[in-house]
Amino acid sequence: MYALEHLEFQGTVCCWKQFVICGSHVPLDKVRAGLRCPADWRVIFASGSIQAAVKQLREAA
Repeated sequence: MYALEHLEFQGTVCCWKQFVICGSHVPLDKVRAGLRCPADWRVIFASGSIQAAVKQLREAA
């Protein structure tokens, strides 16, 4: 599983916020390349399953 993350600043602290998860990095790389500031975005490998990530995101909302 892969995640597309955006670098965000919260006061003086910066953190990465996940926006999209996918089973393949290829579509996420294409999305990242088309964004206005691709340097502020990254695609990372996220361990676990997509089902577990979706469950975690639903619980957080």
